[in-house]
Amino acid sequence: MKGPLLRARRSIPEKPDFVLNSGKLLVRVNKVRVQSKLSGVIFCGQQVMSNGELSHVDEDVTVRLHRYAAAGAVVREGQRWRVEGRLSRKEFTTPRGFTRREKTIDVPQGYAEMVKPSGRLIVDYLSGHSDLPGIGPATANKLWDTFGHQLYDMLDQADYRALVDVLAPAKVAMLIEVWARDDLSQTIQWLAQHDIDPQVGRKLVQIHGSQSRQRVEENCYRLLSYAAKWKQVDALACNLGMTWDDPRRLAAACEQVIYDRFGAGNTVVPQAELRQRLKALLDCPAEDSGPAIEAALVGARQSGRVLFDSGENACGMGPALLERQVAMGITRLLGLPAEKQFDLAGIVSAVEEAQGFRLNPEQRMAVDLVAKHRFSVITGGAGCGKTTVLRVVCEVLEAQGYEVIQLALAGKAVRRMVDATGRKAQTIASFVKAHKGLMERQASPPEASQCDAKLAVVIDEASMVDLISFAAVLRTIGGRCKVVLVGDPNQLPPVGPGLILHHLACGVVPHVHLGTTNRFGSDIAEVANEVRDGRMPCLTANAAVALLEPEDPSHIAEMATSLYLSDQSDAIVLCPSNALVDEINKMIQRRTTWNNQPVTVWNHQFDCRQDLGLRLGDPVICGRNHWDRGLQNGSIGRIKVIDMMDEDEVSGVIEWDDGVERAFDMDLLEDLSLAYAVTVHKSQGSQWRRVIVAIREGKLLDRSLVYTAITRATKEVQLIGMRAVIEGAIHRPKAADLRKVGIKRWIEYATS
Repeated sequence: MKGPLLRARRSIPEKPDFVLNSGKLLVRVNKVRVQSKLSGVIFCGQQVMSNGELSHVDEDVTVRLHRYAAAGAVVREGQRWRVEGRLSRKEFTTPRGFTRREKTIDVPQGYAEMVKPSGRLIVDYLSGHSDLPGIGPATANKLWDTFGHQLYDMLDQADYRALVDVLAPAKVAMLIEVWARDDLSQTIQWLAQHDIDPQVGRKLVQIHGSQSRQRVEENCYRLLSYAAKWKQVDALACNLGMTWDDPRRLAAACEQVIYDRFGAGNTVVPQAELRQRLKALLDCPAEDSGPAIEAALVGARQSGRVLFDSGENACGMGPALLERQVAMGITRLLGLPAEKQFDLAGIVSAVEEAQGFRLNPEQRMAVDLVAKHRFSVITGGAGCGKTTVLRVVCEVLEAQGYEVIQLALAGKAVRRMVDATGRKAQTIASFVKAHKGLMERQASPPEASQCDAKLAVVIDEASMVDLISFAAVLRTIGGRCKVVLVGDPNQLPPVGPGLILHHLACGVVPHVHLGTTNRFGSDIAEVANEVRDGRMPCLTANAAVALLEPEDPSHIAEMATSLYLSDQSDAIVLCPSNALVDEINKMIQRRTTWNNQPVTVWNHQFDCRQDLGLRLGDPVICGRNHWDRGLQNGSIGRIKVIDMMDEDEVSGVIEWDDGVERAFDMDLLEDLSLAYAVTVHKSQGSQWRRVIVAIREGKLLDRSLVYTAITRATKEVQLIGMRAVIEGAIHRPKAADLRKVGIKRWIEYATS
């Protein structure tokens, strides 16, 4: 679960008028004062005794629910909530001279539960519920007098026919809907009390509805499918009386290991690694670990949700379906009839004459490959002329009658494609968003379907395209299309799962590698290629790729900040870790935009505006895919406009790196962070004139990370770090070589 986005400028008073320490209350909601996703819920009411009577009618109760305390449920007037938290009490005199007491309770996460009524208390519940207009005390009493205790079963079972004898049909429908919704809220809160994220609870009830709690009690490990954490689900299982060797737990453990590895980018888990991780996850007595692991493997196999290949390597059903889908899409394209003969040499010669350059033999092979095949891959390192080939490829594809669709994952890569080819380009996210309705139209006749258009999809910087994104592209395009992937497999693997370009460049599809460096005199390309080959280059403090060693590693952030501020034009700071990124971002912002207009929102709990940590003019990076907005994890933009709409909302405009200005709101702000500095992983696909690389020792540091960072620059690179640390990273194997995927095996299977 995410931590708070902000800190209040005004803190809660340390000593209220009279502190009663912690306590538990059952409170009837009379009025909801605040209901905000950001600051939580504040409501007023009266304490209810166990017999349903109101306690201390001259004493008001104010309940402050922490942002996550209500587990995402909507608090309504007339509901009853059982809460636990810090109690305080104060007395005050009304304008008419009456003395009243007010009790306040601050409720942390997991200590609030909506309570449904029992017995005749349902009359007060129904007549006071703010979502049941038209059902007052008379109507509620009529329902109770007619059905008595059976009324609860009728509402649980949505017995419309019985209830319509007493109420008008519209009121019955409204009553059943509100009753069911409150019941689902209770399920979410019950899960939250067991430390299960409310987001998980909401996903669960969307699928299982009123049967959600029953499904969890049958097998609480179902929650893992909704992104719940193993530790919390395991604790819930223990509370429900499940033993460590329960078959449901053992089978779930196998799935959990597979999806943990999927989260780290792997689609396949080797047998030996699977057993080792199962042993750690199950945490069972040493003498029982062997039988427990065997039982887990058998249970996973029998469930059908885990697949095993001939070598007993494991793969989850989801990753397997994605890789199979990609493999079938590729083999379908490769199986199409060969392209008709045309004057390829004449087209290439015309382009060479118009552009004033000659292709080398490798580049000619790449162009010929694209012309002949429906699916092809072109790879090459820094300075090898991939951009030149891209320009010629577009001319050839258009001569063959294709409409060229240029795609890249990052906005800056999109702009480079536009500059290089003079043709439109877009991000993969924008392409998928614009064409997400095409799948539904594939069943329509060819003449009515856009999916059957003769498209040539060219994806640049394809090394950073993950399995999920590439599967989305293949689902979008039709059967007469052509696909070309261009990229550098020596860069970091994708942020998301899978390896596409890296494994397709291993001989399973038509492929040409560009190995000749054409960027003569480019120190950046020469240094990058030495790093690529695992050699420590000769670096000085005054070259195009300079090494600046601090006196102490603790000075790296300050050095990076100073260098950035000395020349901010088309510059970026790249780091291996988020911790170093955050440190540098704060330093730079303090010295640049801190006095600009802030992005703030009103926090009712503290009665003040709260600073979200962003300023007008700040560069920001998106940390999650927002396909509906045309944004992906890693999209970079700059805040252009901040517009305060009302107390609970904030909006504005961000200009993104694909050149498009998009509005932002609170939902998007939760996924934004500063981008004066970003991780090397998030920088893939983008380039800047000047790149400052701040390097500290860490587990993510390897050869491909240093290589990727250096190749983000077009003119100047400044490496900040200890020489021994950088040299050690260059000698380590590439991260992509350690990732386990099955795409190559699926393609070989599909073509056999």
